[in-house]
Amino acid sequence: MFFPNGDVYHFDDYGNVTSIKNARDPRRNITLTYSGLGADLRLTAMTDISGRSVQLSYMSGRLSSILLPTGQTITYGYDVRANLTSVDYGNGQVKQYVYGESGLAPNGDAGLLTGIISEDGKRYGTFGYDEYGRVISSVLHGENGPTESTDLRFPDATHTVVKTMTGELQTYAFTSDQYRRPLSIASNARSESSTYDSHGRKLSHTDGRGVQTTYAYNASGQLSQQIEAANDTTGDKRTTQTDWHATLNVPVARRVLDAAGQWVSQ
Repeated sequence: MFFPNGDVYHFDDYGNVTSIKNARDPRRNITLTYSGLGADLRLTAMTDISGRSVQLSYMSGRLSSILLPTGQTITYGYDVRANLTSVDYGNGQVKQYVYGESGLAPNGDAGLLTGIISEDGKRYGTFGYDEYGRVISSVLHGENGPTESTDLRFPDATHTVVKTMTGELQTYAFTSDQYRRPLSIASNARSESSTYDSHGRKLSHTDGRGVQTTYAYNASGQLSQQIEAANDTTGDKRTTQTDWHATLNVPVARRVLDAAGQWVSQ
């Protein structure tokens, strides 16, 4: 797979990235190493052209530590439910994750993240849930009080109303099927919308400025074309076309065209 910046991605027979090489800038070259097979496959190392390596270790199928080229080790801790509870940076700084706090999680559900404690030991994040396990409040804390606050309510099965810290109300509409794909976002300040085909694939998205992006797919359902600013008439339209491997779910070529249909990059 080729990118405009010169990066070339190489894959093994199973579709895993094994290396990234760039002839124009070899400093970007990296080799990826794996261990195990199938469901037990794990990325164990990433090595650059100078031989510097990031090494990843696992325990019980979970990431347990990362060894950086500097010699620093980052260690990850989990509880009996396999929830991430701590990230120890090895320099006296530990970030903690808290679950199931009273008043924030229904019935003290230990699987719901209710708080984040930053490396300085102070509360960074607080999250509340309703009886269905849906997030209804999110607060990020700073030195002088909340720096970000969001409240959510669910008036029916296909809509969510979000209240931001500034008091703005945003209404999100979703499809009624099990995938709950976003259809539109509406507020006093902006409006966005999306459309989908019968297979649930996004066909178009119109952002708050009225700029539309369209999507097309091949017979295998892979994204084959994306047109940014598809409804633009001033020359901003940009088309990205992607060719895919016949048997692997891996892109093999990508072309970028300008508004006149001329190649910009490959």
